[in-house]
Amino acid sequence: MPSDISVNPSTNVIYVANTTVFSSSNGTVPVIDGKTNTLVADVKVGGNPTNISVNPSTNMIYITASNGLPVIDGKPNTVTANIK
Repeated sequence: MPSDISVNPSTNVIYVANTTVFSSSNGTVPVIDGKTNTLVADVKVGGNPTNISVNPSTNMIYITASNGLPVIDGKPNTVTANIK
């Protein structure tokens, strides 16, 4: 179940915190193209992501999760760090 959503206004990309406990999607951040409303990536962050914040200047996405603070680079949509 989605628990938070954040939009990067510079790229029109939407990030969703997926906190469904009993699902294969647990620990992921689905990435949606805001222009076409299509899923472009499903980034595995682990833990239980609950909140998302986007820095539109750097295109970095910060997630609070039970395993730390995963950071996604919005260009390749990959986790670049997990701050603990």
